[in-house]
Amino acid sequence: VDVIIVEDKETTKPTINYSYEFSKYNYSVENNTLSINVEKNKTYDFLGIIQAPSSKITISVPVGFTIDNILVELNYGDVYLKKLTKTNTFTVTVLNGGVYLGENSNITSGNVNLSVGNIVSNKNLINELTINHGSGELNSGQDYITKLTHNNGSSDIKTVGSSIQNYTLNNTSGTVYLEDIDGDTLTINTRASVNTLYDIYYRVGDFKIDNVCNFNMTRSSFSEKLTTLSNNKSDQNLDYIKAPQMEIQGLNGRILCSNINTDYKEAINNFEPEYRERIYKYNGVKVNAELVRLVTYDAAVSLENLKANKLYFEQTRDLSLIEEIEVVTAEMIYLSAASNVYNFNAETIEMKIDSRSITDKASIDFKNDVESDLTMNVEIDGISEFVTSNNFIVNIK
Repeated sequence: VDVIIVEDKETTKPTINYSYEFSKYNYSVENNTLSINVEKNKTYDFLGIIQAPSSKITISVPVGFTIDNILVELNYGDVYLKKLTKTNTFTVTVLNGGVYLGENSNITSGNVNLSVGNIVSNKNLINELTINHGSGELNSGQDYITKLTHNNGSSDIKTVGSSIQNYTLNNTSGTVYLEDIDGDTLTINTRASVNTLYDIYYRVGDFKIDNVCNFNMTRSSFSEKLTTLSNNKSDQNLDYIKAPQMEIQGLNGRILCSNINTDYKEAINNFEPEYRERIYKYNGVKVNAELVRLVTYDAAVSLENLKANKLYFEQTRDLSLIEEIEVVTAEMIYLSAASNVYNFNAETIEMKIDSRSITDKASIDFKNDVESDLTMNVEIDGISEFVTSNNFIVNIK
């Protein structure tokens, strides 16, 4: 059964139309509430050759009509809410089918519960929306949503060109693609999946990446703080990211950070005009990069081309490559880790190097190509290895 609720400029009062056959069709109006109960005719098609059209119920309301509450429950079928001027609340629950929200101009709150099927949302103005989605696909764009809570199973998610002020995504295993979205707070908890984000603009971003998960974010800015945490052999790839406060943590897996708090320097003319505008927007963002804090345990690290007032770097075990860094001060702590550091431009660096044992020792190779005014204070145990160039001041304790 397909259910369509739509504004119609040709009607002056709510009307109901239905097509195809129902074994049961009852409706009633009481206290300004329309209730409809239907059952489809059962067709026994043992050979699979009968092509029966979908049963359809269409509820048309006048333009500007206010709907206080919509409640739709279906086992199988699609639900369409289209071009509604004012809806206070709606709840749509479908076992297997689809939910389509299109050009609804003022929804106070909504709930979508879909076990299997697709969700499409486009050009909606919604104050608060909750989506519980099992499997299928979600495609959305040009929405303005004040608060979105999205609990996703294995569905593939694609959202492009929307403003979602407070966005929480809890993703179990679906592929996530977010592009050109903005708002105030963005919280993503994602597991066992591939996540790709482009052109993200929020005040605060908080990302938790778990269970062999791949997280990639490019050309994005957070005006207050960015926090990421990856676990259980998950990977982070952050490229062209800006934030005054940045906290990056990784347990196992890999962390790849490049072009942090720097402008986009790729050949802009090679992009289509739409993407050139996005690059200009990103390059126009100016942040006072106060602190980048990167802490890892048993995670491989690549940190390249970073600018900030201060860098705090703590690495336990595994290998890191750090190069082309511009900061005022840095604090670097190594525990049984290996690190190659090249062209680190700073005024002062406080470094501590420790090893757990002779077979699990730290090894740091720190070299700059040119002479600098850097002063490095190194506290090192008797097991670890430390090699440096001779073109800056090194004080070893």
